[in-house]
Amino acid sequence: MDFVLVILFGAIFGSFLNMLIYRLPREQSIISPPSRCPKCGNLLKWYMNIPILSYLFLGGKCFYCKEPIPIRYLVVEILEVIVFLVCYLDWGISLNFFLYIWFFSASIGIFFTDLETLLIPDSFSILSLIPAIGIAILRGNLIESIIVAAVIFLLFYGVSVITNGGMGGGDTKYSISMSCFLGVFHSLFGFFTAFLLGSVFGVIFRICGIIKKGEPIPFGPFLVLGCIISYGFGDYFIRLYLSLF
Repeated sequence: MDFVLVILFGAIFGSFLNMLIYRLPREQSIISPPSRCPKCGNLLKWYMNIPILSYLFLGGKCFYCKEPIPIRYLVVEILEVIVFLVCYLDWGISLNFFLYIWFFSASIGIFFTDLETLLIPDSFSILSLIPAIGIAILRGNLIESIIVAAVIFLLFYGVSVITNGGMGGGDTKYSISMSCFLGVFHSLFGFFTAFLLGSVFGVIFRICGIIKKGEPIPFGPFLVLGCIISYGFGDYFIRLYLSLF
């Protein structure tokens, strides 16, 4: 029964997160109006807004105008179900469970918001920082995490100044959350992974013409990927690296 409830709440929260991803960067109210089609503006009835199922039943199109609904809506809801399940299996229903789903949900929001709009709203930055600090406190290395966060912040800020805004303010703020969440060594590995992925895919996107010369590349998604990879596989790669010496 707990398993079913976790899946249900994960899907529901995924639907809520989709609304935040759409409205926060556009500075729209998250309270009103109710859910509506972003293309035709028609309000959605309750049965058109059932997480995951409505997207599948409607064939990925608006019931009214038949315009395609971005696949992001389905992907985010499925990802949230996965986040809720993984955190439940790791922590059960506990304080850690709520802090981790909070952080990962905010990170998913940052990933897709930056990908779509090249913006990371301060709201998402704050939403990621609060649980990250809580996790660092429970882990017992808040001071060390803050020191790393300060160093990384200065590094990102310096890059932003040197490149005349090449590194966004949202990236810099999320780096603080990431440092607190991962801790000292894992955050360093996470940032290395993010820069590596950003460089590799940046070159690939340029060569394939997906992103043209002079167009900015959102770095937030790579930071989120680096954070997740470090959280899941950081121990293995750090041990592998240390074994070389």
